[in-house]
Amino acid sequence: MTPKWNPTPAMARRSWLVAALLAASISSGYAYTVPDLYAATVPASERGAGDAAAFSAAMAIVLVKVTGMDRAPESLKSAVRNARSYVQRYGVGAQGQLEVGFDPVAIDRLVTDAGLPIWGRERPATLVFARVEAPTGETTWLTADSADPARAVIDEAADQRGVPLVWPVLDSREQSLVRSLSARLPSSEELEPLAARYGADAVLIGTLTSDLAGAVNGSWTLVFGEDVGNSTGDAQAAMALAADQFVSAFGATASDVTQVDVSVSGIVDLAAYAHTLDYLERLSITDDVSVEEVAGDTIRLRLALRGSPATFARSVALDDRLVPVGTGAASDRMSYRYQP
Repeated sequence: MTPKWNPTPAMARRSWLVAALLAASISSGYAYTVPDLYAATVPASERGAGDAAAFSAAMAIVLVKVTGMDRAPESLKSAVRNARSYVQRYGVGAQGQLEVGFDPVAIDRLVTDAGLPIWGRERPATLVFARVEAPTGETTWLTADSADPARAVIDEAADQRGVPLVWPVLDSREQSLVRSLSARLPSSEELEPLAARYGADAVLIGTLTSDLAGAVNGSWTLVFGEDVGNSTGDAQAAMALAADQFVSAFGATASDVTQVDVSVSGIVDLAAYAHTLDYLERLSITDDVSVEEVAGDTIRLRLALRGSPATFARSVALDDRLVPVGTGAASDRMSYRYQP
């Protein structure tokens, strides 16, 4: 028999204990959460796996991923030179490369103390439509099952910046759009249903040429909501375009700490209660969560955010777990409804 959901004030004060006890039995799936954000793989040094230069190279990669900024390693060059002190684990992988994991707490503190933004693990997915002209003159579109070296080059650049990509299947439903990409940029209204089909939040369009190794060069257009950005260059330039746009929307610094009241309805049982608390606590933008009140199927929470309410609202919108209710989704009083 399922126990009736009837929380008490004492239960509310013990919210984190409840969440911890149920965590093992609850699947907390996060859409497009970047794995190994604080880890990097670099060529192993001839001087051994613990070589300082290799650690520094790995830390530079991590700083770019965490902040979304190319200039982060230069801004923190003193720490990069002393990368060994931030290493949490390392070892040589199957391909003979050095795999290095850094202490997330120490890296976050380093970044925030420097006034740089932290771009959390929860990131928008980008659907890619890329038309590539090969050295032979043949033109192809990269798809989810492409074996083209150009796709591998783009995927590698995305991994280095922590930009999750989604590739289309280009079935019959998408052929008309592909033809239109040859002549014009589709409107947001045309792109929105396609992005929704793939669970993507942005669309990146590339018109490119490639060499024999798959290195690409050309023009890129990023459509993210109402914002449209353009860039020219290689795959790194494309990922810089995406990262810059996303960091401006989702990045947060220590100076942005704010307090907000959040009400969540639809909490009908212990699983929903623990699931909601666990989800909010795991968000990178959330610094602290406390339960203020439990009334009926609604819990009222006080959140300390490492960013603005608007940034929090955008982060929550990346997942369909909490649906905004009414207006004021970017104010200091926000209402959501939980949906399993």
